[in-house]
Formats: sequence, structure tokens, C-alpha cells
Amino acid sequence: MGKSDHATLLINTTISYVSTPVLPKPDFNKGDYASFRALVSCNWDDEFMSCINDVDEMWLKFKNKLEEGMTAYVPLVKPFFTTAKRSKPLHEDIRKEIRLKNSLWNRPGSSRILVDSPSKK
Repeated sequence: MGKSDHATLLINTTISYVSTPVLPKPDFNKGDYASFRALVSCNWDDEFMSCINDVDEMWLKFKNKLEEGMTAYVPLVKPFFTTAKRSKPLHEDIRKEIRLKNSLWNRPGSSRILVDSPSKK
């Protein structure tokens, strides 16, 4: 081969990808918030009376009430994209190889020929 100012890398890799199912998500724009508000407008002092000294249990009661309202009054919608259009994440070992390649590429070494550009006069 002739002389060239381009360095060439040959990388062999195997990529594996596990597909995750596309789950429906809440469509908050179409929620029935009047009914939701009626559900959560209870007397919270009475709700929390049974767990007055346990903050974690208070949080769970509050969270469960919100989740109950979301389930009842916020409809679910399937995402509008297909799995073919989604970007697939790279495995950690592949990202490590890419970082290694980039660090070697940016470091002058014996495998790269550095050619001085002619000075402009």
C-alpha cells in the first residue's frame, strides 16, 4: 500500500441487546383532575392518626392515595415510538473499548504517524 496520512483501526466486537417491552404511561394531559382532587381532599389528620410517629408509614399512605387516584382518573397511553426507532444502549465493555480507542487516538504514539504540516510563508 502507498503512504497515507490516515490511521486505520480494525475492531471486532459482538453486540448483544435485550429488548424491553414498551409499557403504557400515564397521559397526564387527559386526566380527570376534578375527581382526582375530590379523592385526595380527605381529612389528612384523621388519615395519619394511626401512624402519628412513623413518617415512613405516613408517606406510604399518602403515596398509595395518589397512586389510587392516578390509576382511577389518569388514562394510560402507549408511547408513539416503536422499538426499532429507539436507540439501544451499549454494553459497559463496549463503552470501555470506545473510551480506550478514543484515548489512544488522541495520544501520539508509535502506531500513528504524525506528519508536520508545511509552514506557511
